[in-house]
Amino acid sequence: MPPIALGGTQCLLTVVLLKTALVQSAAPLPPLSSLRFNYPNARAMQTLHCQMMLDRGFLDNCGFYATCAHTDDILDSYANVVRDVFPALGDAQRQNRVEKLLRGPVGHSGFARLT
Repeated sequence: MPPIALGGTQCLLTVVLLKTALVQSAAPLPPLSSLRFNYPNARAMQTLHCQMMLDRGFLDNCGFYATCAHTDDILDSYANVVRDVFPALGDAQRQNRVEKLLRGPVGHSGFARLT
């Protein structure tokens, strides 16, 4: 797998998605990776993803932008967390438990909550 900072996030996500059978798409623009879940309640899936990533120390709202500030240790840690979170998301989807696993409300999109 190529180094994550050199566009390897898409490679990492693709490999993890294939292994977990989690249906979604990833943007093809290195070094920016963004995810869009193909799930009936995609906002709930995105919220669960964010919740699980936060539990493991990463603020990730379905987007990752690798920069020169990211060290190899940070990128390796992110890769390990992704390899842990995506199988759990896949299990939640297959078991129809996404909404039940949320500890709060489904995240809002955009700035609608401010008006």
